[in-house]
Formats: sequence, C-alpha cells, structure tokens
Amino acid sequence: MSNERNSQRRIEVKIQHDTNNCIERIAVADNLLPIVSKEIARLSDTPTKTLHPLEALYLTYKGYVLHVESCEEYTFEKLARVLSRCNPLTWAEFEVYLDLRRRGRIVSPGPRPHTLLVKMRRKDPKYDYYLLVLEEGRKIPLSMLSELVEEARKNNWTPLLAIVDRYGDIVYYAPTPFRTVTRKG
Repeated sequence: MSNERNSQRRIEVKIQHDTNNCIERIAVADNLLPIVSKEIARLSDTPTKTLHPLEALYLTYKGYVLHVESCEEYTFEKLARVLSRCNPLTWAEFEVYLDLRRRGRIVSPGPRPHTLLVKMRRKDPKYDYYLLVLEEGRKIPLSMLSELVEEARKNNWTPLLAIVDRYGDIVYYAPTPFRTVTRKG
C-alpha cells in the first residue's frame, strides 16, 4: 500500500540550472501536468509545464517527491537545503507563500527576485498585489522599495512588503511613495 501511495505522490521532473548552478526552473513530465496545475493554481488555466523553485518547494511540502531523471529524489527538507544555498531568503519566501496559500490566495512568483504576485480570488482577471519578501534586520537599498512601488503602480497592483522575523512570524505593510521636504535658510 505504501509503495502504491508513494508512486502516486511522485512527480517526474527535469531540473534546469542557471550559470551559478542554482536551480532556476523545474520542468514537469507531461502526464503529471493536471496534478501539478491543480496543486499550484496559477492565474491561467493552462497546464503548468515548468515550476519556479518556490512552487516546487510547496509541492514537496504537500508530500510530493520530485524524482529527477538522474534517479535523484527531492523531499521537502532536501529541496529547501539546496535552494537555500543560492537564495538566502528561500525560507522567508516560502513562509510568506505558504501563509498566503493558507489564506486562500492565489500566489505566483513575481517578475523580480524575492517578489510574489497575489490574487484575492481565482476568478479575478488579474493580480491584486505585488509583494516583496524581506527578512527582519536585513538591510535593503531604499531604491528597491521605490522600484517596487513604481512597478506596482504601472501594473495597477497594490504594493506590499512581507517582513519575516526570526521566529517565522510575518507582518504585511503597504508602502506609499512620499516626497522629502527640505528646509531653506
């Protein structure tokens, strides 16, 4: 029984690496596209052929095992460890992704590193929020926040910051643009 269950929870994949040998995308076997698409629940109803590493981590969290052609298998713990080598914010990003999924939101990786796109409801035609994931205490340039707000404004998204503390607690903030005032004289 357990072997039958394990084979049903196994997803055949091909892993694509970037120039730094970090996992960039994970291609899913064609026969498993319906399962993966249902679990990930992206904006479109077209089958999901490739996964962002964060989406793959979510699948392994749900109990799936990623089986690579080279006979290597990735469980949640192993994949989290591998992804963390190249992206120190992997755990914080996953915490936010999981929190939003538990709240019933449709979440997809964003266009920039450490960003997510969020829809409130599946039937909505577009994304509602553009979210930047940060860790408490980690410094970032102010220009990064400015770019987030500007890019969100151009796409008619609401910008959000998700700040994850060392205990895994998440606080969401809505940044707004402001002008600095300088005194004369």
